[in-house]
Amino acid sequence: MCNLLSGYDPIMRLLIVLFFLLVFNCQTVEKHVESETNIDLDRFDRAAEIIFEEYVDPIPAHKLIAWSIDGIQKSLNSRVLIEDENNSSLGYDFRSSNDIEDVKSNFRSVLSYSSRTFPYFSSLDFVDSAIQGMLAHLDSKCALLSPDELRKIKTATKGEFTGIGAVITMKGDFVTVIFSMENSPAHRAGIVAGDRILRINGMKVQNISDALRKARDGEKVTLTIARKNIKKPMDYEMVREVISNKSVYVRMLRPEFGYAWIGSFDENTAADLERALAGLDMEDRPLRGLILDLRGNLGGLLSQAIRVSNLFLEKGNIVSVKGRIRRNTREFKARPNAIKRSYPIVVLINRGSASGAEIVASALQENNRAIVLGETSFGKGSIQSVEGIGGGYGIKITIARYYTPKGNLIQGRGVVPDVYMGNKIIGKHHMGISDESTLIDDPVIDIALLAMERADSFHFYDLLSAAKIVVNEKKIGLDIDENALIESKNNKARSKIHLQEKQVYRAQIM
Repeated sequence: MCNLLSGYDPIMRLLIVLFFLLVFNCQTVEKHVESETNIDLDRFDRAAEIIFEEYVDPIPAHKLIAWSIDGIQKSLNSRVLIEDENNSSLGYDFRSSNDIEDVKSNFRSVLSYSSRTFPYFSSLDFVDSAIQGMLAHLDSKCALLSPDELRKIKTATKGEFTGIGAVITMKGDFVTVIFSMENSPAHRAGIVAGDRILRINGMKVQNISDALRKARDGEKVTLTIARKNIKKPMDYEMVREVISNKSVYVRMLRPEFGYAWIGSFDENTAADLERALAGLDMEDRPLRGLILDLRGNLGGLLSQAIRVSNLFLEKGNIVSVKGRIRRNTREFKARPNAIKRSYPIVVLINRGSASGAEIVASALQENNRAIVLGETSFGKGSIQSVEGIGGGYGIKITIARYYTPKGNLIQGRGVVPDVYMGNKIIGKHHMGISDESTLIDDPVIDIALLAMERADSFHFYDLLSAAKIVVNEKKIGLDIDENALIESKNNKARSKIHLQEKQVYRAQIM
């Protein structure tokens, strides 16, 4: 190289060297861009394959390519690629796409055309928009997950989170503590059941969402608490930390009557519940009844919901899962337990109970193992799978729907309680609750407990009869209009309740 440049003056030699460096760098950048584009295309291919092969309802291949282009055009805020799937400016008919390989090759044509037309858009932008376009046409549970979102989902199912460990709900107009998780910052600081959270870090608290947001703003958290029998609000300071969330809270309400709250179904839920029940149901002090509280439980791992159901069943169907492909279709049956749990059970649900909570409630109800008390549940009977698509990204898609032991579809319908107890009953009953009330003056728990105490035997129908008598007595005593409260079991056209739009009893961990 030096010999070749020896005949030129210094300035010319410098220009020639700069030229060669520029060419070399351009080639390196081009190779890097090409490599990134291939990685992005691989992500699209994997996402399209999963949707085409596993989504619960069959999707024609030509729809996938049209939807991916629709996603790109919405991202660009332009209709320059196609006006619709039958009018393509790209030179081919989308309806000719018959399989997944057609989708992949056609998308490469789209990406090539788009990158020339919109050079300021990266292949990452195009592919993300295309995948979101496909998912947007499926159902509201399907989503593209960023690397950070994918990590959070994996962490959530492991039962760990960073916080102070106070489980809260709305009671009237106040954010109220249900309990503090054992050995959590809230527990060590002295936060107890029934505490009303007035302010967090000096700022007034409006609702649960507001409380969660304020409690996660910074490492230190100061709660201003109002407590019964204490005249002035008190401040409690604590530091957020990583907490192992067992998702299960168990306690004795009265001698021989237990209470178990399940907030979600993570990978340890069934084992934690089994251990906790062993502490309640002792040989010298056996349980006479159990209240299983699933209100506000939005679900979690299917396997854990099945295992929790099996803790109380010796035989019978638990749930049937029906997908489009064989591996997503299965029937789950109960197996005998080493420990027999024959005590009566009352399951509590409300319109915030969904998915795994509905599996447990319907399994125990339809096998005549428990009565269900509360409101008709949310009706989320679909199962989502989270799968990686490369580069740390993932997609969540619906792969199956589940059916109760009697073959009823829960999606859009929910679980109908044996004894209905809606907001009007609960609201009126709050005014007449006894001095011996249970967990945070909860009227639903109070009625469930009275029913178990009055039942003539452990038999399902005796417990059901007792519960109906107790609720009717409460209605008469509190002057509640029966006709205004009945919710028809046959009302299949019931409008869908969205959790975001309705204020429901939903316990949250702060």
